Amino acid sequence: MSEEGLVKKLGFNKVKVSEPLATHVNLKVGGRADFYFEVGSDNDLETAVKTAIREEVPYTIIGNGANILVSDKGVRGLVIQNRSKNIKFLPYGFVEVDSGVDTSNLILQSKG
Repeated sequence: MSEEGLVKKLGFNKVKVSEPLATHVNLKVGGRADFYFEVGSDNDLETAVKTAIREEVPYTIIGNGANILVSDKGVRGLVIQNRSKNIKFLPYGFVEVDSGVDTSNLILQSKG
């Protein structure tokens, strides 16, 4: 397992070490992540997952933190928080939505 390789490839200034997850979930409880990385696009998400696999670092992907309860023991490996928010309204009523889009935001934008 190469945590050093993980940090180098994802960016020293972007990966947080021993990050308290209570600040990233709605219930405001829980332990620390060994490594924490926030992504803003599907491409960044793909890069983070592939890097974790290549470096043999276990990873966990979370969304906006509304439906999870983090153990006080924390989470080993890399926690990736998915903040991708791209919404595209396409012809014929189709919508293309990133995996990190909050559903309430999608509903509000769809009404307009």
